[in-house]
Amino acid sequence: MPGRLRCGRRPSSGERVGLACGDRWGIGMKRAALKVYDSGARSLLGNEAFTRHCWSDTLAGGANSLRFYAFDSPGVSVGRYQVIDDEVRRSYCDKKDIAIRHRITGGGALYCDNAQLGWELICRGDYHGFNLGTLVGRGAAAMAAAFAKLGLKQVDACRNDIEVNGKKLGGVTGALENGVLMLRGVVLLDFDIEAMLLALMVPTEKLTAKGLETAADRVTCLRHSSSWSQEMTAAVDSLSVAELRRILTLELGLEFGLSPEPLRYFDSSDVVIEPEAKTDSATYVGFLSRDSATKNGDVAGAVLRSLYRAPGGWLKVVLRVDLEHALVNSFEVSGDLTVTPPWALERLQQQLRDVPFPQVRSMVEAFFAEHRVCTSGVSVEDYWQAIKLALEKVEYSRLGLTAEQANRVFPVNIPAESSVQEVLANASVLLLPYCAKLPECEFRFTQGCEECGLCTIGDAYGLARERGLPAVTVVRYEFLTDTLRQMREQGVKSYIGCCCKQFYLKRHSGFVDAELPGVLLDIEGETCYELGEEGKAYAGTFAALADVDVPTLGSVLGRVKPSNQLFTLDASAAESVSEDAKATQLGLAE
Repeated sequence: MPGRLRCGRRPSSGERVGLACGDRWGIGMKRAALKVYDSGARSLLGNEAFTRHCWSDTLAGGANSLRFYAFDSPGVSVGRYQVIDDEVRRSYCDKKDIAIRHRITGGGALYCDNAQLGWELICRGDYHGFNLGTLVGRGAAAMAAAFAKLGLKQVDACRNDIEVNGKKLGGVTGALENGVLMLRGVVLLDFDIEAMLLALMVPTEKLTAKGLETAADRVTCLRHSSSWSQEMTAAVDSLSVAELRRILTLELGLEFGLSPEPLRYFDSSDVVIEPEAKTDSATYVGFLSRDSATKNGDVAGAVLRSLYRAPGGWLKVVLRVDLEHALVNSFEVSGDLTVTPPWALERLQQQLRDVPFPQVRSMVEAFFAEHRVCTSGVSVEDYWQAIKLALEKVEYSRLGLTAEQANRVFPVNIPAESSVQEVLANASVLLLPYCAKLPECEFRFTQGCEECGLCTIGDAYGLARERGLPAVTVVRYEFLTDTLRQMREQGVKSYIGCCCKQFYLKRHSGFVDAELPGVLLDIEGETCYELGEEGKAYAGTFAALADVDVPTLGSVLGRVKPSNQLFTLDASAAESVSEDAKATQLGLAE
């Protein structure tokens, strides 16, 4: 079996197994030839055309190749299994003439510009016993080893990324099909953090794991890293891109058993680039577009959605169902995924059409077994649970919800032997976000509401009062976790809450760790995440106004049974933000 990689460590020479030739390469064995190219600076669409050309050529028996490339204009490279509308701010990209394109490899969306060095390795080999995640990790290890030889020993490989003191300096994505491996890596020589944040719907759920609150805290670059030691800074100042490219070529050759040929430059006649649209409306997965799903007025014939957290990331599922005949008409899944074989999800989506509800699970499991599908950090059981979560929304019609309303419901910690209906019946607390109170309201940062009718929070407080539930205004994340702790200690069985989808994604672990069943409802209007002001929201100084979905909340609260249980919030824990923060929020600070 191949040697295992540990985060931040390059495999020893005994572990570095040649992977490109039929017989695995070792010391003294012949290595397969590797053509090395520099295709220069081109547009995102031009670089993707080169990629598809080289990939198709090697799949057809062509040579192994390593291509270095750059971008002459900004673009957004979207992972193979992602939905553009979930990852990219189209309006900003259209305004700035930024191209958008799906790529062959999986992983997350990347903002590309002329301050990045890209490389692309495509080679044929015997990869039996290797999963794609391990091979991608080896690509990252080769990058870290190259930096170490250049004197930058602070650069570590961590899974598919290279990092400096926990900040991302670059990354690797991959694809594996019919014995042909593609690895694509990028090094951030410099970066425009503002443009990146404006172009991408930054996946904020990734930031919490490392205790980070903004994307700027997660990313660094070669030229301006505050993490370099004095010695490393001197090494960076003397580093040339040509030398980095030369050493990286040698390290990739060592890592994958390849013998690099001398560097040559692509001539424009080497690859014919067909004219393409700036924005990729089609996708590799077939129909992954939020606009493709119509909004239906009732559950019958509806589009049902779910969000499911697997160890390897979030799965986003869309089902079109025929309730009258109990059929799944079509199925879509997206996410920041790395899948082998790369076409597996497309083919599964093609096969899972007009399937009776009871047969869906067995079909998914049989497909994964037949095609030996492997997704890094996501099991076949995870896929089924994500599909099941969407199917369960068929029953939400009993709550008086339309399909569109059902898709705005996020169940949390629902016991296997229970149901959303039962959790709602036992709910005894309503949690509400402070951002839905008027910015100038005296209650914005405190508990209570006068129900003046000027914002939807007043409607929510009124509905809670009618059902005998205490309403709690959540003013920051730590306040939420402390409130959930108090609820658990006081014997609260379940709760209802309102928050935006982005907050649910980012703070999912906080809800799960509370070990309390709950039903969360999405809110409407401008959120801190959409405005790029989550840092202000975390500090309690976010100024925009969101809205509670009052009709959906009313339907959900209508399922609550009267109870003698009364939750009492500890007044000391209810303290929100400082007087300075309040003054800033109200525009009264100097």
